[in-house]
Amino acid sequence: MVEEMNEMGIRIMISPWTLVEQESENFKPMKKRGLFSGSLDGSKDTVFFRHPNVYQYDPTNPEAARYLWDKWKENYFDLGIKTFWLDPCDDFHEISDYNEVNFHIGTGTEVHNYFPVAHQKNIHDGLVAAGETEVVTICRSSWAGSQKYGASPAAHDIESSFEHLETYMKAGLNLSMSGIPWGASEIGGFITDDNTSEKFQELMIRWYQYGVFTPVFRTHGLRPNNEPWNIGGDSYEYIRDSLMLREKLRPYVMDQMKLATSDGLPPMRPLFFDFPNEDMLPDIEDQFLFGSDLMIAPIFQYKMRKRKVYLPSSCSWTDTWTNEIHTGGQFVEVGAPLDRIPVFVRSSNNELIQLFKSHYLESRHGFK
Repeated sequence: MVEEMNEMGIRIMISPWTLVEQESENFKPMKKRGLFSGSLDGSKDTVFFRHPNVYQYDPTNPEAARYLWDKWKENYFDLGIKTFWLDPCDDFHEISDYNEVNFHIGTGTEVHNYFPVAHQKNIHDGLVAAGETEVVTICRSSWAGSQKYGASPAAHDIESSFEHLETYMKAGLNLSMSGIPWGASEIGGFITDDNTSEKFQELMIRWYQYGVFTPVFRTHGLRPNNEPWNIGGDSYEYIRDSLMLREKLRPYVMDQMKLATSDGLPPMRPLFFDFPNEDMLPDIEDQFLFGSDLMIAPIFQYKMRKRKVYLPSSCSWTDTWTNEIHTGGQFVEVGAPLDRIPVFVRSSNNELIQLFKSHYLESRHGFK
C-alpha cells in the first residue's frame, strides 16, 4: 500500500505517540533501563492521562531517544512511511506536578518547555541518519529552536468558531515572529459542537479562504464531515475554489518557504514586518502579509460581507478581485461576498495580478 501511494505522489503521514502502557511489549525493557520521565524522589514514573498506568518516554535521555527511533524505524520507516505527525510532542504531566518531575537533563520546572524540541530533534536526527534530506513534522507543540528540526507546529484542538479563527490567526503571527516560520491553524477548528448549520458551513468557507495564505494548508477536526465535499450546503463550491487557488499559488508559496530557509523570513507576518516606518501598523492585528507581495484581510464574523482594510504606504495596491488600484497609506472599505475575502497584491507584481484575474474569472464562471 505504501509503495502504491508513493508511486501516486502521495506521502503517508502517521501519528505514533510517546506514551507506553504497562501491557505494551516495550514497557518492561524501557522500565528496566530507566527510559521514562520520573519523579525526583523516584516514587512515580506514570503521567496523568486518562488513567494512572501510562508512562512517558524521556526525550532528553539519549538512550530513550535511540530506543524509540529504533522502534519507529523498524515498524514505519523501513516500510516506506517517512513522515510523522508528532502528536503529542509535549509533556503530559500536570502543571501542579512540575516541581516533582525529573528528566534526564533536569527537573520539570527547569526543562519542561524543552520537551517538544528534544522529541523533534530525536525524530529529525533519526530520519537524517536513515537517509532523509528534507524533514518536516507536524507538531502539537514547539519551543525556541524547534524550527531547526523541521517542526511545523499547529494550533491543535481549538474550537470551531469565528472567535478562534481570529484568535489563532493572531497566534500564528506571534509564532512566526518568534522565529518558527511554518506554523498553521487547523482549518475549521477541531472541537466542533455544531457541524450542520449554515453558520458552521460559512465558518469552514471563511477558514479555508484564510488558510490559503498560511504556511501549511491543513484541516483537522473532530467531526464526521471534515472532507471539503461533505461539509454540507453549498460550501463545497467555495472551498474547492480555495483549494484550486492554493494550488495555483504553489510556486509563490514555495518561494516563501525557500526564503524562510535561507533568510529566516516568515511567510506569514504582520504588516509592520515589511513596513517598519509606519507607526500605526503594530496596532493592526486583523490583517497580515503572505510573502512581501500579498496582503490578506480575513473575515472573522458570520454573514460579514464587507470590511475596512488598511493599505500600507510607499506602494500602491491592487484589489485582486476587482483589479482596482489603490494608493497606499489609507483605509479602504472593500466587499467580502461569500466567494472571497479581501486580498491585495503590490501593484508592481503583475504576475500575481494576472494569476488572480484568471482564477477569479474561472471561479465566477463555476459559481454560476
